[in-house]
Amino acid sequence: MKKSLLYAVSLCCTLFLSTACTNQMVWYNHINHFAGVQPGSVYGEISQGAFIGNKSSSLKDVHVLGKVRGTAEVQSILGLFSFGDASVEAAEKAALAKYPEADDIINVVVDNKQTNYLSLWIKAQITLRGIAVKYKKAGEM
Repeated sequence: MKKSLLYAVSLCCTLFLSTACTNQMVWYNHINHFAGVQPGSVYGEISQGAFIGNKSSSLKDVHVLGKVRGTAEVQSILGLFSFGDASVEAAEKAALAKYPEADDIINVVVDNKQTNYLSLWIKAQITLRGIAVKYKKAGEM
């Protein structure tokens, strides 16, 4: 009985300390200046801003095709197996699938969402939103 209790307390302490060391309550990304929280060790589902691109001041050199949205995700199981592609490039490709003739996406906003279940299954997903455009050729301006 004492041994079981000792193991249970040791396990709880280990989980608590590992969580305290690896998951800071608030973190700050110095690259894009968005504050957020890390997913909880037992359960977490958070969404946070990741990037806001410069807004286009003029649309005279482009044909606006429409709003686009693309997502990309990566998953990890037990921290042993990871699969997927959560790159901005994959999200951009998914967004441009709506308008295959598009040359670019302007007014880009990227958000990120993380879901965590007991650190057994973790999913990270990015969503890219913007406006698909086709650049005007020299004679069209």
